[in-house]
Amino acid sequence: MRCCGASERKEKKKSRSEESEEDDGMQVALDLLAPRDLKAGEKQCGGQGNIDRLIGAVASNAILNAGGRGDEVRCYPGTREEVVGKIEKWMDGQGEPCHRMMWLSGPAGAGKSAITQTVAERCKKHGIHTANFFFFRGDWTRNHAQPLVATLVYQLRGYYHTLDELLAECLMATPLICEASIDEQFTQLISSPIHMVQQSPSIQRPIILIIDGLDECEDKKKEQQILGALRTLIQEDDSPFIVLVASRAEPHLVMSFNKLGTLVGPIFLNNKYTPRDDIHHFVTSKSDEIKGAHHLAHTLDSCWPAETDLDAITDKSSASPALSLLRVHEMQQSTGSSPFPQLDAVYFYIFSKADDIQTIKLIIGAHFIIQNTTRRDNDFHQLLQLVGYKTIDIHSLFADLAPIAQVISGPPIQLVFYHASLSDYLRDKSRSGIYHINVEELAPGLSTICLQKFHNEWSFILTDKALELVKEANTELSKSLLDASTQNFSRSFKHFAQYEHYWEILIVIIARLYFTRDKALFKRMLQA
Repeated sequence: MRCCGASERKEKKKSRSEESEEDDGMQVALDLLAPRDLKAGEKQCGGQGNIDRLIGAVASNAILNAGGRGDEVRCYPGTREEVVGKIEKWMDGQGEPCHRMMWLSGPAGAGKSAITQTVAERCKKHGIHTANFFFFRGDWTRNHAQPLVATLVYQLRGYYHTLDELLAECLMATPLICEASIDEQFTQLISSPIHMVQQSPSIQRPIILIIDGLDECEDKKKEQQILGALRTLIQEDDSPFIVLVASRAEPHLVMSFNKLGTLVGPIFLNNKYTPRDDIHHFVTSKSDEIKGAHHLAHTLDSCWPAETDLDAITDKSSASPALSLLRVHEMQQSTGSSPFPQLDAVYFYIFSKADDIQTIKLIIGAHFIIQNTTRRDNDFHQLLQLVGYKTIDIHSLFADLAPIAQVISGPPIQLVFYHASLSDYLRDKSRSGIYHINVEELAPGLSTICLQKFHNEWSFILTDKALELVKEANTELSKSLLDASTQNFSRSFKHFAQYEHYWEILIVIIARLYFTRDKALFKRMLQA
């Protein structure tokens, strides 16, 4: 083995040092030759990675005409033209006053999503810069607020070729921006970069943001935060954004929109916008399609469907184009399957949000009963007095049912169902399940309340109607009937001209309930 001397080691060390210097010199030369290309490539690679992270946060099903959406709906040709036209005029700045936000609301099934989708498609057709997000409770990818901003930004990228670079810088500086608060996401990913790319007058254009189904976001606080962020967005100096939001008129959303004041222009889908004409046109047109395309069309009579049937479907659908669609679906099916599961799911969900469902069922059940009496404008008001509820109590009770029912303060106070089908749903146990309203089951309890408080002719009429539905009296009802027959009845009605008539009615009811079951009690009641 040959050992190196000190001089040899020094010479070898020097040789290695020289080699290192040569390598360093070569690297410097390479950097001088093409520094820009190398650095640009590194930046491009990192930037694309950040953009990929942004794309990963997108809810693709929430975008207009996305392949994964199973709820795509649009206005049937020739329908909802008045509402769509009003929204388009607002977008063009023709509305007075010029609101920066439009709130499209209405009952469940009123056609809000169909209108927003139609508006979004027309914007796309006419080259208007727009981004949209369709919330949907049944799709876990778009029933929460987290993907909202990323999904909107993803669509805006298609209008500005320099936007990706700004977004990449933001994502590099703040890697967790997609998990930040809604307000911060709107500021960092939408407001700031859009203002920068629109600095050139040649590309300054309005941008329409369309948010559909805000009430289907799973968190009420997030819904309010979204509205707060949108408010900040449209109030900024030289903001290019205007916003269309569609949702049900949930109480917490009504409060949030009210706080926005004159920034918002509301459209509520009620009878003002002639839904009956649109529904009749839709049902008639679809009937013609069925006659021409259905495989059993040859079995249909030449005059099918009768105009009276079309009118019946139209009236039953009332303010709900969604229900008319289900009716048409029912006509198209040859299997006999129910057309109602989607509608029933909506009803079920809304009732599940009510705080005091038992009291609500009692009030609605009593409402069903008085519908069988000679109606007067103040019937519902007197009913509430009889069962011991004030107007403010009823407003609070029915607040969570706002998408399907409304308490009108009046005077007189009224309970109004937006959909004629709601009564059918509540009366059919196979459809409504735990929310089924069986007036016969409610009758004993309601009768007991009425017997304890009736004080005039009308209140006795309601008491009578409730008692007629009782199949078998329970202990509480028996006690109330005994008290009424021996004391309250005489006190309340002896000064009425038809006292004898009312007393005869009460005797008939008492006889039906007790003559064969409890003759002793029956005799005691007749001793009045």
